[in-house]
Amino acid sequence: MEELVSTTASTVTDRDLAMPKAPSRLAALLRLPTRGLAYMRRSGTATVGLFLIGFWVLVALLAPILPIQDPIAIDYAALAYPYPSHAHWLGVDPKGRDILSRIIWGGRTVLGLAPIGVVIAYIIGCTLGTLSAYRGGWVDSLISRITDIILAFPVLVLYILLITTVGPSKLNIIAAIIISIVPAVTRLTRGLILELKSRDFVSAAQLRGESSWYIMFVELLPNARGPIILDACARFGWTIVLIGILGFLGLGLPPPTPDWGGMIREATNVLLVWPHMAILPCIALATLVVGFNLAADGIAEISNRF
Repeated sequence: MEELVSTTASTVTDRDLAMPKAPSRLAALLRLPTRGLAYMRRSGTATVGLFLIGFWVLVALLAPILPIQDPIAIDYAALAYPYPSHAHWLGVDPKGRDILSRIIWGGRTVLGLAPIGVVIAYIIGCTLGTLSAYRGGWVDSLISRITDIILAFPVLVLYILLITTVGPSKLNIIAAIIISIVPAVTRLTRGLILELKSRDFVSAAQLRGESSWYIMFVELLPNARGPIILDACARFGWTIVLIGILGFLGLGLPPPTPDWGGMIREATNVLLVWPHMAILPCIALATLVVGFNLAADGIAEISNRF
């Protein structure tokens, strides 16, 4: 009998050791981008959006090594014929600077500012929204009142007020993006967490004795990621438009830094003579914004399928 028990225990132990271990949470998180892209390929709308975004991201990354001219170099001879030519494929602006190189480097500027501001804003907004919904009480009241006050201001006026007060720079534009996005993200996350906090998996985590921080940021927030990612894609496009508006109003990056909005503003004085100078940066801005909007629509389409 003892030999049978010993043999059975040995067999069970060997079988347990041979069984594959469950994937860790870190491994699952690392697989999320690959799984996300696989799902996105199932939607034609998302595929087109990802293609447009990928095109501008690739152009921005390769800008330093592309065979283009210096975006701030002035070619006075080209002012006699500012239209597309062999030397300047898309022509030159009123100051004799190459339009193609300025569009490429302008995309690098936009794709450098918008993601930083949006990502930081979502980190802050998701944290505040989760705290507000889960804690409740005076914490919820305080965060909700602050977000209501900021949301009461028109976004563009808030941008103009902040940047004209402290001056245009990359850091100040990012700060303006964060301040304008955080309240909306906080409100969105709060609503999602309020809906999820009464679910059974939250009660199970509480019965296991998990801490409040674990429940908020490991159990609740990851389960709200779908609507948050969808909102983030749409808000990326919205942020890019606002950066362009700031540049058009002269509140973007100081010259001669390439900026799509600034390029459009500089072309308004010669619009009837050199219309391509305004049309080309408008096309660049529109395609990038459309890319993020199509990606958001694709995510919504995929979510409805599953």
